[in-house]
Amino acid sequence: MSRRILHPPLITVIFIPISLLLLARRQRLPKLPIGRWRFLGIPLVAAGIGLHLWSDRLLRTRGQGTPDPANPPRLLVEEGPYQYSRNPIWIGRFLLLVGVGLFLRSLLLLLYVIGLVARMHTHIVRVEEPQLLERFGGAYRDYMRSVPRWLPLRLKRRV
Repeated sequence: MSRRILHPPLITVIFIPISLLLLARRQRLPKLPIGRWRFLGIPLVAAGIGLHLWSDRLLRTRGQGTPDPANPPRLLVEEGPYQYSRNPIWIGRFLLLVGVGLFLRSLLLLLYVIGLVARMHTHIVRVEEPQLLERFGGAYRDYMRSVPRWLPLRLKRRV
């Protein structure tokens, strides 16, 4: 087993965005002309951090594991934000990045988020969901049928 030095979310959510922001500043890229609308980024950042922390905590306490594939949850978590979305941690990360992009008026960061969403969607469909089906079997298949991958179309609680 190879040793990882950096956890991928640190790269995708911290290092790459900071690098893009520094690049945009160094290259003097124009900022989005959104005026006071930039302040909508603040509640998005707060919501993103809150959703991420809540979801992560549930994986650790109820799922008896972590989001890290090296120590995955041993139990399927279907409560809290997981009753509305199968990927609330990533939704939290996306909200955080969009909020920062809006607040700093960075088109480059917002374009990065679009690419990251596409990349993570592909990874989740091709890699994570098959692994979860193998680990949790029919329980995960039922969960997939009743809870959307990303955003709920309606906030109806699972029974």
